[in-house]
Amino acid sequence: LVRTIRDFFKALRLSISVDSRGDVQSARADDDFVRRVASNPLTAQFQNFLSEDGIKETFRQMIPPFPEKGLQKGAEWKDSVVVKNPDGNQTMNLSFKYEGVVNRNEQQLEHFTLIGELDLLNYGANSNLNFEINAQENKGDIYFDNTAGRMVDSQTTQTLTITATDNDRQAQRVVTTESKIAFKKCDP
Repeated sequence: LVRTIRDFFKALRLSISVDSRGDVQSARADDDFVRRVASNPLTAQFQNFLSEDGIKETFRQMIPPFPEKGLQKGAEWKDSVVVKNPDGNQTMNLSFKYEGVVNRNEQQLEHFTLIGELDLLNYGANSNLNFEINAQENKGDIYFDNTAGRMVDSQTTQTLTITATDNDRQAQRVVTTESKIAFKKCDP
């Protein structure tokens, strides 16, 4: 099932516009892809994430809006993202740090690290389920090509130990999600 969904989403193409600070101003998924997602029972649950707001929320977790003032090596800043879905809201509190210029894949790239903390305070509010995060680790690396003015790639890893309670039943799961995204400039 996971492989089927992963393979399905490999075909996803997005059009994203960001401002000079890296904040996503507009986002759009390919219309044909959105129709295919909506018509497939395995992927229909992801349709919300393909709306403009859904894409913005998702990318805000992976692309840090830079502070208004210039960045110096060691600069740190925070951001938070509220992800809305039918089971309630999730809040991701993010801390970013500018690590400086690195040589990566024969390119001089700006390197940022991120650490996140997921809050499920209202998640499950629309169901009988109650979720509790027992332990978590959220971290990642982001690489930006300052010369080209665009993100090159990002890698994030999230490991959660969650307890779900439904009336008298309880289950604990450890979930690890790895995200690797490569950005390419495409012709409009």
